[in-house]
Amino acid sequence: MCYGWDLVELIGLLKDKKVKGVVIGDGSGLSHLQSRCRDLGIEDRVIFPGRIPYAELPRYLGAVDICLSTQTSDVPGRVRTTGKLPLYLAAGKYVLASRVGEAARILPEKMLVDYVGIKDELYPTRLKERVLKLIQNPADIRCEATTVALAQKYFDYDVLGERLAAALEDHQV
Repeated sequence: MCYGWDLVELIGLLKDKKVKGVVIGDGSGLSHLQSRCRDLGIEDRVIFPGRIPYAELPRYLGAVDICLSTQTSDVPGRVRTTGKLPLYLAAGKYVLASRVGEAARILPEKMLVDYVGIKDELYPTRLKERVLKLIQNPADIRCEATTVALAQKYFDYDVLGERLAAALEDHQV
């Protein structure tokens, strides 16, 4: 299991649909994901651009309709927020996220997908059900105003700075 496993499995479940996946970044799991794509017969359906400069990220995100933000349902998953969720929201993207941690707290119900345990083998199937509904109703994916507003409300540096200052003030001795 590594980042991107959920996307690869999802694309494998959607073989009969005109969908593609993009795994941005690199790391030790990349060769495993590429091998799994070969096993599923979806090598041409998942794109691996590798590590890209941060300045180019908006161009890549602009080509994506649905972003995945998956956290495991355990202590680490509940307490961390990766940089991906704020970036996806700020880019005005529709996000399907595991109902864990910060995503469960701030995202609308329609963007949350149940996730059980450390590796939920049924999660890709639940993602597939959501994606199929979005394919049938593509207008639902257009949510720029909503997601940008969420990014500003919860992840803007001024907001985060005020929250940090308040937390530090509350814990002064």
